Amino acid sequence: MQLDPTGRLTMQVGGRDQPPVGEGQPTDVAVGPGGDLWAAEAESGRVWHLTAEGAIVRDSMLRKASTLDGPHLATTAGGVC
Repeated sequence: MQLDPTGRLTMQVGGRDQPPVGEGQPTDVAVGPGGDLWAAEAESGRVWHLTAEGAIVRDSMLRKASTLDGPHLATTAGGVC
């Protein structure tokens, strides 16, 4: 879900009759410099790349680390790492 500064829902990705974005326990979300969204799911080990409008660009499966459950995201001033 995306909320504006007043808390109003402005966009929702996933849900009924949509691709399963977020079904694997979302843990992190990051916004890239162009407005693209990146979401990491702990249970599925999946990282989603979405456009600023919520369209799926791709998803990637990552192996779980031996010390932490599931992937997480890190960002820098230049974007998503």
